[in-house]
Amino acid sequence: MLQRFRQKRVQKDKEYVAKSAQFQFTGINLDESPIKIQENELSRSLNVFIKEGRWRKRPGLIPFGNGLPLPNPVMQIEQFFRYDGTEYLVALTTRDAYWYNVVTQFWDLISENLLVDDCELTWTANQNASAIIDTSWFRYGSKSAKISTQAGFTTGIAATKNLVSPINLSGYTHIHLYIKSSIDLNAGDLQILFNGQSVGGVAFDNINTPDLTTDASSDMEKASVPIDVRDITAGDLANLNILPTLPSSVSGNIDTQPLTVDIPLDMECAIAVSGKDINPITAQDLAVLNILPDLTGLPDVNIPRLTIFATDMPIDLEKDIAKSCKDLSLLTVSDLKNLQIMPNEPIGSSSETLNVPALDANVPTEIEIILSNASLDTNISSISLKVATNKGIFDVWLDDIRTIKCFTGDINNRFSCETVYDNDSNEVKFIITNGFDVPKCWNGTLHLIDLPGNPHKAKFVKQFYTWTLLLNCNVLGNDTPQRVDWCVPGNPKDWSGVESGTNTLAATTGPIVGCEILRGQLAILLERSITMMYATGSSPPFTFDENKILDVGCMSAGSIQSLGETLMFLGWDNFYTFDGFSCNPIGDKVINYFLDNLNPNGIDQMFSHMLEDYNLYLLFFPSPQSDAPDQVIVYDYSKNAFIGIWKFASDMTADGY
Repeated sequence: MLQRFRQKRVQKDKEYVAKSAQFQFTGINLDESPIKIQENELSRSLNVFIKEGRWRKRPGLIPFGNGLPLPNPVMQIEQFFRYDGTEYLVALTTRDAYWYNVVTQFWDLISENLLVDDCELTWTANQNASAIIDTSWFRYGSKSAKISTQAGFTTGIAATKNLVSPINLSGYTHIHLYIKSSIDLNAGDLQILFNGQSVGGVAFDNINTPDLTTDASSDMEKASVPIDVRDITAGDLANLNILPTLPSSVSGNIDTQPLTVDIPLDMECAIAVSGKDINPITAQDLAVLNILPDLTGLPDVNIPRLTIFATDMPIDLEKDIAKSCKDLSLLTVSDLKNLQIMPNEPIGSSSETLNVPALDANVPTEIEIILSNASLDTNISSISLKVATNKGIFDVWLDDIRTIKCFTGDINNRFSCETVYDNDSNEVKFIITNGFDVPKCWNGTLHLIDLPGNPHKAKFVKQFYTWTLLLNCNVLGNDTPQRVDWCVPGNPKDWSGVESGTNTLAATTGPIVGCEILRGQLAILLERSITMMYATGSSPPFTFDENKILDVGCMSAGSIQSLGETLMFLGWDNFYTFDGFSCNPIGDKVINYFLDNLNPNGIDQMFSHMLEDYNLYLLFFPSPQSDAPDQVIVYDYSKNAFIGIWKFASDMTADGY
């Protein structure tokens, strides 16, 4: 028989579970064997951090903005505030500058640029192609140019746009545009052509093609083989069947009976088939041919442009020739050249032929292509879209075509940015430098411009009281890595006036690696030392305490962060904090692991970020298997301890907020 179980009451204040000491985490120790570390240390802490005494997973990554990815790696993201309260989030890539448009959530280009075509007006289509203005997709404005190939189109120029006025591309480096295709395309299937002259209806890019074949029709405007007028011979004309039979002895100069009113030679069609514009022909050009009445005294003005391939030409040259009753034997190939319809850069030939990168079907893409002859592109009058590979019937959308001036650095050339107040212009400026290009500035309107005043190229820019400083300079093509320049107080556009100046930190070897404000002074970190820069309040405006710290320097500018009363940075043998007087090594338990897992070729690519809400310093660095940062070492400055390693599947090149 089972006895009834009587439950005992829990007695108040009686301890039933023994208490154990709470684990007091003091940081990770990656340089010792797990069996040697202290009991309050961890030998492994991956992708976690501590918040409010609890372990949490590291933050993840999501896209920020529409229209991504940008064409080039992002190198820096900075905030720019104007005094009117307007805030801009600026992204810098290896080539370009953007600001984040909070309305459209796109990154809008602010690199120095010149608009070529906004694609709000229709292009002119070639045969077996169509061009319309479309509102179903656009990047800026309200429309895009939609160009479609139709049945019978194989390869060649699909459409052309004559520019309102010629533009000068010299001084720019790339063409930048937004594009979409209805089908997948390989790189080079499409080409963008910049033409040196306007095209009267249709653009051609055939140059010096072979002689015309014998099966060409008698109507030259229907001839299937475009020719170069410089190559026209008597045999070519005979093969076209547009002149009476020519004696077999005829070669070179054209030689026939005197013309009658019913002339068989259709000169405007010959010009049309060659794909050339008759616009440059003047009255004096015609006089050189000696096939028209005396033109003495007539103004040397251009004859109105012919419409290529139109059946009703506005200028009927053969009738003018007929009325003059001149002998065609006077017309030579040289005479044709004197017509100036074959300049050195023929109409329809491209001053630039730019291969469009590969496109995925129905994916809007931002592209930029380097200009190969920018210094010669001083008078561009038209732009064309060419199909280089027969892809059948498909659609292409184009929008916002610009020529831009790109930065010339690469992924190893990080940017330095600063917001400064320009007393002279009474505005706030955002200044950018990378050591390779002339420093740029932006005031929140239009686009970047070169910082006025002819400042030297420099790797770093810093605002120190009312002076804008440039550090680690390049003077007339010569690197001066220990040089510090400063502008006239309050005027970042004047680098040679009163109270501007320069100083070279020559007391120690090694370049300037970075700088940061510390307790009202400027700490200048060099490769092997630290210099302090002080404002004097008199003339000269600054003094320099060189070698304030000797034999401790900074490995990477990207590691420098202010912790308030101290700076934190990565040295060559440890992580350090610096309080303006002495350096304190803080990475004894992680430095060997860090150096063993750092790709030494990626030192210049490292960058750091402060997560103030979590009291975390994050240093992003490339592992030996990566060309860009893919790991993070995490330091909790409230605990004075390194607390973990974060690893990411994707490489990262910049941070921002």
